[in-house]
Amino acid sequence: MAKTKLVYVWSLRNAAADRAGQYIEYKGEQRYMKSPLEYLADALNGTGLGDAYSLEAVVFDDDEGSPRDRASVGHHDFSCRPGGQWFYPAPLEARLLHKLQALGAELVVLDGLLVILDELVRPGAPFHRRIVNIHPGITRIESPYERRGAYATLDALHGARGQKVVNWRTAETTRVPVVDMTGASFHDVDYGIDSGEVILDVLNTRIDPRDTILELRWNNFNNSLFPALHQGLAHRAGMPAA
Repeated sequence: MAKTKLVYVWSLRNAAADRAGQYIEYKGEQRYMKSPLEYLADALNGTGLGDAYSLEAVVFDDDEGSPRDRASVGHHDFSCRPGGQWFYPAPLEARLLHKLQALGAELVVLDGLLVILDELVRPGAPFHRRIVNIHPGITRIESPYERRGAYATLDALHGARGQKVVNWRTAETTRVPVVDMTGASFHDVDYGIDSGEVILDVLNTRIDPRDTILELRWNNFNNSLFPALHQGLAHRAGMPAA
């Protein structure tokens, strides 16, 4: 069976904020922060997903010439270089389309991409319904656990403390009932913010209101996001449920 050609697109700025590929402080000990990309590589090498998919390329949207992006990426490199630290206003969509077509991409996985795609994902576009996103929060709008957008993890942490942020610029909050669970969604990408059709959810992360943001990220990656990524790709490939 021919393997589906997979291309992985992410933002290094987001991975740097997660301290991906490094050890983090976790409740008085050190734990390794595996990135979704590293998890995917391990899954392709060590599970049945590798029979269904081949990872053709990893693409990032960061601009090495941008001082702002350079500062956000910090001491990490923009590519894997000997001795360097890595993470295992140009026309981005036009460049991305050209690259994806050159690679023969059949499915594109987004992880923490800090831009919103438009032309690539509209009905009739070359990659309509061929781009999926793995999001560290439930994206179903009807779910009581819904956490869309770039602040999904922080929003969930506030929720576990009985708070809802009503103004992200000022950090103003209001009291709400406690919601102490979060998860991840594997969904199709449209031109909204995490609003595409949900393919699969995993809701398996209990939140301790005393968690730090990195502790919650670690828990949610391992308990919900990695399983959602694996199960979502298996579902897309028509593989039987584990």
